[in-house]
Amino acid sequence: MDKIKVVSNRQRVELYVNKILYIERRDRKIELVCKNHTYPVNDSLENLSHILPESYVRCHTGYIVNLENVSAIHSKYILMDNGVIIPVGRAYKNNLEKLIVV
Repeated sequence: MDKIKVVSNRQRVELYVNKILYIERRDRKIELVCKNHTYPVNDSLENLSHILPESYVRCHTGYIVNLENVSAIHSKYILMDNGVIIPVGRAYKNNLEKLIVV
């Protein structure tokens, strides 16, 4: 899958999947965060987690991260390449650890 089609601000937008750094749910709204732009969408994290490739991992009730854009993973947070710190939820910690163990 190279691209994903979403509706953002009532317009259909086609995004390259690898350009999405992470997805955040904030105040019942979903934002797809890319390097240079953030796209608000009317969708759920659950639905997005099913249509994105395996490099996108749910790490918190409010976040999905693209592992290809992660600088470091700590027990309570993930440091993204752009310097953003993403929390790791207790319910997702074990699954995340299994994915990164090589």
